[in-house]
Amino acid sequence: GWVGRILLIALLVGGTILAAFDLITLVFFVLHAGVGAFLIVRRPRNTTGWLLLAIAFGFVGTTTPPGLDTAALANGDGTARDIAAAWISSWSGNASFGGYLALTILFPSGRLPAGRWRRPAIAVLAVGIIVVVLGATAPTISFNPDGVNDITIHNPVAVLPGWLQPVALALP
Repeated sequence: GWVGRILLIALLVGGTILAAFDLITLVFFVLHAGVGAFLIVRRPRNTTGWLLLAIAFGFVGTTTPPGLDTAALANGDGTARDIAAAWISSWSGNASFGGYLALTILFPSGRLPAGRWRRPAIAVLAVGIIVVVLGATAPTISFNPDGVNDITIHNPVAVLPGWLQPVALALP
């Protein structure tokens, strides 16, 4: 309906604003989100359009926003905005690849394959979802803002934040 189309337009405008900081991201977002939005309007029950829109936003998430203070992140003094950008960047690339995988499996009908390929397809998609969730909830985030240097910071939404911490053993 009209409410859905207004929300879709709001998503497209918001995503375009977020992608506008980088020309490659902007082109990628406009192409994927544009085709996805067209498919969503024409065939809303087909998952292909929704996957293209999700892939477009995943790519926006991997782009480092301007004004990010990498030195503060490396020192553990990053702002909430910088930490959120690093967290989103840490798992959105995996989500985009998972979206491409799902698109490959579900294209063109938007449904899982029938017959003997249904269970392997479900298993592969489940593994992709697990990889994204594990990356989003890992104890640390590996963030690469400039494509050269990795910054490792503590994950603010880690499920087991002390899991990879060294354990002090009491020896007699």
